Amino acid sequence: MSTQPRDTEERTDYEYTDEEIVDALRRIAVNGQMPTMDEINRAPIGPCAATIYNRFGGLGDAAAAAGLAYEHPRGGPSGRNRQYSDEELL
Repeated sequence: MSTQPRDTEERTDYEYTDEEIVDALRRIAVNGQMPTMDEINRAPIGPCAATIYNRFGGLGDAAAAAGLAYEHPRGGPSGRNRQYSDEELL
């Protein structure tokens, strides 16, 4: 399975499959931890972080698909899946 676009000289509209993205994330990951956006963008394989974000709806969801641990960059759970307490909502 390739984690890089095939025939990049001829094809500029390459679309990664979900499986290719997940495979790339697993290969980039260190100790089972989801790579940061910067690490993804610097990796020599796979798509850029924006592509992953758009495909999965967020890095947390991409990490879940790849079976990787994910910590939101601000130290808490990702906003979309975050559970708020009554105190936080009031």
